[in-house]
Amino acid sequence: RGEIHVIGGSSGVGKTFMLGQIANAALDCGKRVAFFTLEMDRSEIFMRLVAGRIGLVAYKLKGRAATWTPEERARYEGARRKLTEADLRLYADERWTPQIDAMVRRTEPDVVLIDYLQLMDWPKGATAEYAALTQTANELQRLAKRTGATMVLATQQSRAYQSAAAASGRV
Repeated sequence: RGEIHVIGGSSGVGKTFMLGQIANAALDCGKRVAFFTLEMDRSEIFMRLVAGRIGLVAYKLKGRAATWTPEERARYEGARRKLTEADLRLYADERWTPQIDAMVRRTEPDVVLIDYLQLMDWPKGATAEYAALTQTANELQRLAKRTGATMVLATQQSRAYQSAAAASGRV
């Protein structure tokens, strides 16, 4: 509790999938989860969480309902029910650290997931991506310490970010 973890990688390697697995595991342990999606809408993330519970990739879940077996339908309905009844909050409009701070303080989640860091609005005064990401990460780390929430951030590592990190010695 009170720590921040970062999952980084290039586009398409499964960062969002990993956050979904973390969310589902935390919910199964009775934890309160806040999932901030900055790339998708709430229904898309919810569908991905359901897919992760029933062992399907989310894109296979779309449009497949007409061909489901009764067993698949039951697994799907069970996964939807579990997520609907769990203490899960999905956010898609909070793109700035003070907004996330307010929601975390109000709902007091145990686990906060943010997908993904580069899509957050830059803090005031930040003039470059690396500085903006560093300042945002520091603000989120302070939030985690104040609230005791475990935070997991996904970050897409662009070439510019990797170059700046290498230049600063933070590889």
